[in-house]
Amino acid sequence: MKKTATTRKIITALLGLVVSLVFLELCLLVAHTLPALLGPDELDASAMDPGVYRILCLGDSTTAIGGDSSWPGQLQEVLDAESDETRYVVINGGKTGVDSSDILAALQENLERYRPHLVIVMTGINENGVMMYRHIPGSDSFFFERSRVFKFFALMLGRILEPDLDAVEGPEKMYREPTTRSNFEAMAEQTGRAGIKLVAMQYPRRPVEPLKEMLRSLSDVTVVDNEGIFVEALERGRYEDYFLDRFAGDFGHCTQRGSRLLAGHLAQTLFSKGILPREGVGEVTP
Repeated sequence: MKKTATTRKIITALLGLVVSLVFLELCLLVAHTLPALLGPDELDASAMDPGVYRILCLGDSTTAIGGDSSWPGQLQEVLDAESDETRYVVINGGKTGVDSSDILAALQENLERYRPHLVIVMTGINENGVMMYRHIPGSDSFFFERSRVFKFFALMLGRILEPDLDAVEGPEKMYREPTTRSNFEAMAEQTGRAGIKLVAMQYPRRPVEPLKEMLRSLSDVTVVDNEGIFVEALERGRYEDYFLDRFAGDFGHCTQRGSRLLAGHLAQTLFSKGILPREGVGEVTP
């Protein structure tokens, strides 16, 4: 009788664990897919007025996540404070988990929908062939690819086993994929045909030379370097002041402070290069 009661308790505990894991998996799935299903917020009708300068920001979760605290949200605040002559509207078109192929596939639709004057792309970390999870136990398994719960706990374990992730493989391979190069070339062709300026932005702390090398033949694409500003910031402050996590090893999703640093440097660079106008905005017809 006592053995039967113990067996029932074990079975109940195991069932409870399974139900909890399934529930957690569903919660993570919803959190991942809901932003993509909802899409970017609809623009106010006045945002499409001829005198409004529209900036479309495209990328993965490092762009999509954060709302007003994301770097597109902070870019809006920086530009609002910068000029009384020009009204800027920044559109966050980022989506979690996407790569350059996904961005290219949706680009024409986004150009027709928002008629942006400027497109800023920050992508590469999700490209095929980037081995940023190589150090994680079980990263080559089916469950790591398919189960968000398994991936979550594997990443936690990897962080415990190897706390210093600054040297994770990936930075030197990110922009060497032939598909990535052809995707950027196609983006440049589409935006150039519509008279839209294209900016390729490097991730925080990552060297910009691989991105520049990939885009060397595309003279109309402006490249923005974000390595130096974060190196300097981290010499003065803590990593946690600027990043919420270390999902990519040497950087992660930005805090509001990190996003502000990114957005401020981006705006300064684009103004200095004459890409962002301080007055006088033309119309775009993709």
